[in-house]
Amino acid sequence: MQTGTLTKTEISHLIAALRAEIGTSRDVALGHLPGGTLISLRNLLAKMETRAQQEPDLSAAANAASRYYDFKPAGGRISQQDFWTQATATEAAEKAAYAAVTAKFKDSLAHAKHGSWDDVHRAALTGELKTLALHQNQELSAWTALAKASPGQPAKAAMNALAAAALREAGTVKDKDLNHVPGGWPDHLFALYQQLGGIHALAGRAVGDPTKPATWFTPPSLPKPGTPAYITLAGIYGWYDRGGILPPGLTMAWNGTGRGEVVSPVPPGGVIGPGGMTPGEMQVINRLDKLIAMMGAAPAAYSQALNGVAGQAASRGFYSGVR
Repeated sequence: MQTGTLTKTEISHLIAALRAEIGTSRDVALGHLPGGTLISLRNLLAKMETRAQQEPDLSAAANAASRYYDFKPAGGRISQQDFWTQATATEAAEKAAYAAVTAKFKDSLAHAKHGSWDDVHRAALTGELKTLALHQNQELSAWTALAKASPGQPAKAAMNALAAAALREAGTVKDKDLNHVPGGWPDHLFALYQQLGGIHALAGRAVGDPTKPATWFTPPSLPKPGTPAYITLAGIYGWYDRGGILPPGLTMAWNGTGRGEVVSPVPPGGVIGPGGMTPGEMQVINRLDKLIAMMGAAPAAYSQALNGVAGQAASRGFYSGVR
């Protein structure tokens, strides 16, 4: 009795044999104590009988078509290296699955009993197997044409031909006669179908290095016209010609001492500059002013950094006396 060609009659015969053996195990002499026991054997046979009765009606055609799905090409991109690696492995698995299908049918048809389902439908099965072999050869030819481009960029036309060949073969795999139980091999056919689906999906992908999202540099927004976005050194260190009290913090000038500072007016003929700066120091500060003004159209971080450098230079001259 071959697996996959089990008939309802054969299962009924098995159940009858189990029941007969269970009956014999109840023999008084065989079960006499002391001398022997058949309780364990009888329990095992009872379980086998129950399991055999749970078998489906194998005389009807299997409802295998319900698990077949429609092939849909996969989206996205795949690198050339990954494509050829996956394509080679998938093609090898598909060949092995096809070989398993043909081997099962060759063996079962060779041992089909006279009058069994597969013997009665031998011509139909043989015809479908020939069609399946034709489509398998077409799929292999399409793969060979595609593989000639390895390991470079595969031709789109060759990929389309491979996808179409896999789809044609998958259509034959779903044939009702090939999937019929008893007589067919639906599990092995479905395994072949899954491999063909993998080939079809892989052939539908775009091959090439995956596109990375473009990264654009977005500079900081520039100040609106007419707004004092950057306070240059001339504005911070405005001259207090008439003297007075410079409050802490940033006003028209920067006071970092934390208290109010007295600003003396410039004496006649004296050095013009806050804190008695020398002409050389004032020249440096004025040049920094011009540089900051030129950077007004640049990102704010640049101008702010220059402002900080200029502020430190003036602060040393104004408060610490470090020249």
